[in-house]
Amino acid sequence: MRALICLILSLIFFTAHTETSGSTIRPCKKRQLKLMTNSKRILEEISSKHNLEILKKSLRPKFKITKTALLGLESYIYLFGKMQKIDSIEIIDGNIVVCDATFSDGTIQFNFVWEKKKKKPQISYFYIRAVLINKKNEYSNYVDKLKKSINGKIGAMKTVCSWTYYGSITGTANRSLALRWYKLVAESGDPEAMRIYGSNLYSGKFITTDKDKAMEYIKKSAEKGDTEAHVLLGIAFKNELKFKESFRYFMKAAQKGDPYSECSIAYYYSLGAGVRQDKVKAEIWARKAVNQNYVPAMNLLAYILAQNENFCNEALRLIREALKDQPDRASYLDTYGFILFKQKKYKEALIQLLKAEKLSPDHPENIAHIGDVYFALHQTNAASKAWEKALELVQKNSELPENYRKQLIKGLKTKLKILEAVRTK
Repeated sequence: MRALICLILSLIFFTAHTETSGSTIRPCKKRQLKLMTNSKRILEEISSKHNLEILKKSLRPKFKITKTALLGLESYIYLFGKMQKIDSIEIIDGNIVVCDATFSDGTIQFNFVWEKKKKKPQISYFYIRAVLINKKNEYSNYVDKLKKSINGKIGAMKTVCSWTYYGSITGTANRSLALRWYKLVAESGDPEAMRIYGSNLYSGKFITTDKDKAMEYIKKSAEKGDTEAHVLLGIAFKNELKFKESFRYFMKAAQKGDPYSECSIAYYYSLGAGVRQDKVKAEIWARKAVNQNYVPAMNLLAYILAQNENFCNEALRLIREALKDQPDRASYLDTYGFILFKQKKYKEALIQLLKAEKLSPDHPENIAHIGDVYFALHQTNAASKAWEKALELVQKNSELPENYRKQLIKGLKTKLKILEAVRTK
């Protein structure tokens, strides 16, 4: 590893004059790097024999370099073969270090962004803008290398998969090809690759959908302890309305501290979805996610607390914090209105609830809350219309957990009976 780091430092900060390469340093706009001999120490530490010849002379380091920058370059050097010569090192645009090097597969340009520090400038991260100047830039040329890299070079392979998926190499993403490569890594048993390939198989956005196969990959990833795979399985089973299975996978991720899953567990406990309803446990799990500043959990915890008028002040603080992040989110505005309703601030509550309805017209709980406010304001006709609409929406909504759906229907029918009794007096 020390050898590899030295090699990378040499690529970035050093240039070399060799008997075979004749490499030179281009002058740069901001400054010209001065050549200084420091080869003895470097040559003693580098074990890559094919690079020794071009490192006979070098430049003294001008920068520090972070581990993030080193990690990206490590994979890149491995995949593109032996280095033949360093063509140039220059600084452009004030904070970009550009290093052109000839490898066995062509000329490759490395770009690094550095930031000024008090003692010494620091390379903060690494990216690629131009590759394989001397050869056609066809990803398919590297499939064989990727296959060979399975043994002991999974990290390098995943790095290039990621570059291809997001277009980091050429500026143009090639998702379908990247996913073929991710499949190679997934078949080697790598949990991250199995999860990425499986999730794309499930969505079908960039490759043909195969949900059964997708679930196989994601489940295998989860079996190897991949937290994000547990989250994906929780979501997938939730979409299929299999709340017990969803709860089980969310719980595994929540126990590892995933805030989305902690919030989901709190939500399931609050509704009794896939688990027996337990408002105390719902509050406990919601607080865990809030402690990680997970905004949706602030909304959920605020709604849970508002069920008890004694905790409305804390609930109000939480929902206002959530609304700072997303002021136009219907569910947050509904919670805000519900809290104001519980505080008997009916007119203020109605303003927020109607805002929520405008953003999400078919949200049954929100419309039920509007009916509650109208009833409190003695506007019985408006209350009746709101509750009847909410009841119709709940009865048509097959995506709600069945127990919670039955609770809503029973509650709305009870309110309508009470309203009818009030009218007949």
